[in-house]
Amino acid sequence: MILDITSSVQKVVGTFHIENVSLYWIWAFVFAIIVRLIISFMKTVEERYESKRRRSLIMNYYGQYPNEGVCFGQVFWMILRGWGENPALTDFGYLFILGVIELLSYPILMITHQFAFIGAWIGFKTVAHWGPWKEKRYPLNRFLIGNALILLLSLCIIHLGGVSDP
Repeated sequence: MILDITSSVQKVVGTFHIENVSLYWIWAFVFAIIVRLIISFMKTVEERYESKRRRSLIMNYYGQYPNEGVCFGQVFWMILRGWGENPALTDFGYLFILGVIELLSYPILMITHQFAFIGAWIGFKTVAHWGPWKEKRYPLNRFLIGNALILLLSLCIIHLGGVSDP
């Protein structure tokens, strides 16, 4: 099954070879977890800062200020796992799944010199979020850092996962 997928992908992007497919997948998941931890930490810091800033303006439906009595670790865990009581902090793990897909596809696209696909994908993601970034710069910076990490870790996967151009 995996060989069928590999041959189909090779028809589209070019010839490549993965030395150890299992190791390739493992590195993609490990690096996706690392990126998720870093981005979750950054988002937690942003959320704690923003909640302190708007404390006097907004009260939640429990009659408390946002994140009142919620420690840093609780907010971090809510963001890391992808769901929780606060809908603004919920992504249902979709970003983690997207990161795994990018970490699986970018090394192959890089080794076959298909950089236009990577650029188009990042451009598509940028256009989709452009409006909210005009109001707040934190999400834009987090997005840029996340993409930079994914690209750098994709280069690592090329070497650690045994991806080559035969």
